[in-house]
Amino acid sequence: MGVGLYLCGKSGEALDATNWFREVWSWVLETIPEMAMWAAVSHDADGPHIKMQLHPAAQPVDISVTGTNSVLAIANTNSVGPGYHIFICDLLDRLGEKFRLEWSPDSNEDGDGHNPAFFSKNSDQAYEEMLLWVHANAVNTAAILEQGCTNIQWAMPSEYLFDHDMLIATCMGPRGAEWLQSVIEDPMSGADIFPWWNVGYGAEYLLGKAIYLMWTEVRWRSPLDEAEANLQETILHLLAAAYKIDTSLAYPWYEWSELSEHCEYEDDLTDIVRENAAVTSVPRTLIGYRRRYLTTEVGGWRLRLPGSCADHYDDETGAFMFWDEHLHIQLVSFEPGSDGAPVPMDQFTSMGEKLGELVQENSHGEVTRRIYTTHIPDDEGVWRFSALLIVPDCVGLIHVLSPNQGNIEWAIDFFNSITHSGSVHPAQSSIGDPARRILSDLQAMAGGHSTHQPADPEHN
Repeated sequence: MGVGLYLCGKSGEALDATNWFREVWSWVLETIPEMAMWAAVSHDADGPHIKMQLHPAAQPVDISVTGTNSVLAIANTNSVGPGYHIFICDLLDRLGEKFRLEWSPDSNEDGDGHNPAFFSKNSDQAYEEMLLWVHANAVNTAAILEQGCTNIQWAMPSEYLFDHDMLIATCMGPRGAEWLQSVIEDPMSGADIFPWWNVGYGAEYLLGKAIYLMWTEVRWRSPLDEAEANLQETILHLLAAAYKIDTSLAYPWYEWSELSEHCEYEDDLTDIVRENAAVTSVPRTLIGYRRRYLTTEVGGWRLRLPGSCADHYDDETGAFMFWDEHLHIQLVSFEPGSDGAPVPMDQFTSMGEKLGELVQENSHGEVTRRIYTTHIPDDEGVWRFSALLIVPDCVGLIHVLSPNQGNIEWAIDFFNSITHSGSVHPAQSSIGDPARRILSDLQAMAGGHSTHQPADPEHN
């Protein structure tokens, strides 16, 4: 079990979930404007929820209205650290005072690893629980490594499996065998995997947040849109703010300088950053999982992609899209509809002639692949490499757009690496009533239109 908070709250008055959530989020925005990233309201079998993202490395804080005057607050904190845990304790304590909630431990939980420091107000408990969690993880990891397991991740974003050269991926970088053994012997050796170790919002907090984002979120290239530019500039602001508080910390000078160049950013620290980067040896392992490949699952398919790719799901076409400055990838996955209507395999088979020249057909495991290539007449210089991926009751159509015909070898290797995960993404397209629009959907994709024009790729 991880470390976190699991609290029941009782109000002295009836709660209207919609209005109450609105008041809660408004209060959060007023109270911690620099921490409030986003909020979303949803409904499920347990009732209405508000999820609030308060740190990029954290799972959202989840507050649900469970009865006329009762709420349940859940916050997992072990992905961020004891500083974050104590921050959430304080926030929920103040929220309870503001909205007249009386907090108590949830009766369905055994309390092991949950609610440290909340009721006792003893912050040492948060540190003790985090170190117990780290030690237990280390012991368990050592055991499963002996059984030959690989790709081990500790409290990492669940959407991706990152490539790296060590044993364990953590949100502050990969760790090896020596580190693992040191944590087993002394759990304090594992404190370096937490972005927020100390209480408060000082230089270490700012630097930890920046390094987390650099490891997991940054595409190490020039930004392709406003969101990427904002992310890179946010990190540069965090680094600068930390340095102005404490110049003695171990700053990632090389990557700081690199990021400044990517987004063409300058400030009053630019000369200092460049000078330090110039006299700093290039790190053996550069910060940034996304410098390499990653694996992700979408629409029931497991894809291995360049980490530099941005991603987006298009509600209108049902396409999962990935792109960087070199290429653009589109995937639509079809499965039987909720009415049980089967996937019309004959229609997909006949689509081959619309996708271009068949260059390869193979079957590995349960997946049959038909790979095609064509030049897109409307977009001079752009080639489209396509594949139909077929398993029983499911078909995937995937396109790779590139200005370089020579990248067909990369595309073929990419298509042949795709496997069927068996798990269906919530946004996966389905057959049934929408079966009438399959051909028009596929033909629209076959047109190869893209809002992201790829440059000449060098993916090898």
